[in-house]
Amino acid sequence: MKTLIKLAKTNKKLPILQTILVKNGTAQSTDMDMAIFTTCNMPDGLYHAETFTTLNLPSPLPITDFPVMPEVEKFAGAIDVSVDDLAWVFEATSYEAMRFYLNGIFFTGSALVATDGHRLNKLSINGGTIPSVIVPNQAIEYALAMAKEDKQKTLAINFYAKHVTFHTRKFTLQTKLIYGTYPDYERVIPKSFQHTAKWNNDDIQACIKNVKALAKLNSVKTPVVALNSHIKAYGQSFPISNPLPIEIGFNAIYLADAMSGTLQLNDPTSPCLITNGNRQTVLMPIRL
Repeated sequence: MKTLIKLAKTNKKLPILQTILVKNGTAQSTDMDMAIFTTCNMPDGLYHAETFTTLNLPSPLPITDFPVMPEVEKFAGAIDVSVDDLAWVFEATSYEAMRFYLNGIFFTGSALVATDGHRLNKLSINGGTIPSVIVPNQAIEYALAMAKEDKQKTLAINFYAKHVTFHTRKFTLQTKLIYGTYPDYERVIPKSFQHTAKWNNDDIQACIKNVKALAKLNSVKTPVVALNSHIKAYGQSFPISNPLPIEIGFNAIYLADAMSGTLQLNDPTSPCLITNGNRQTVLMPIRL
């Protein structure tokens, strides 16, 4: 139950949010934007999150003060997504206060999309029905933690008018949505290219590992690499098996996260597209 307990223990808004409600064989914690549920054989009551499952100390707060999530609305669709795919899309989400609508994953049509303005990850899916909704970062984080705790490789996701629920064998997470207009991400994805290269992922990852180590030695937070026939950074050069006819710069961390499959680009200042099966990454280059 560590994921459920963690949600309650990290709530600092109100004392009541630092408790766990057990009722009719179900334990739940909430931050009023989302809630996590699991089966529980403890007596009904309100318990301190800090001692839940150990001392089982009851809370003196009235059980009626516990904020209960509203019932879900009309069912609007469902999909199953692998944990690895969801975690990969999640890597590109933003945490900007100004552009709050980027602070989550956009579920739409037959795709999951996330972008922070520097890179965009898009996962195409087969089957299922996805309405267009933005699911907040924190809900994705806890859904992935639930899957890890439950040792599941797939999450079942149900969509409703104002909520989304994530399901594993033992847990259910219900979350509110982000209300806002997600950018037209299709306009960002390049449609034509002058250069195409197929990359060996092991080859690239070995080079990037060396670059990241050099960046750490040079106290650089955002390592930048130049890419053509070699990966170049900080006076070092690492050969790669499939050279490019032009030199282009990238954030090395973003490149390491995305670099597998086919790389397509036009010039050193235009976004490039990396395609690997049902995964697509759009990367903005960095001026060298």
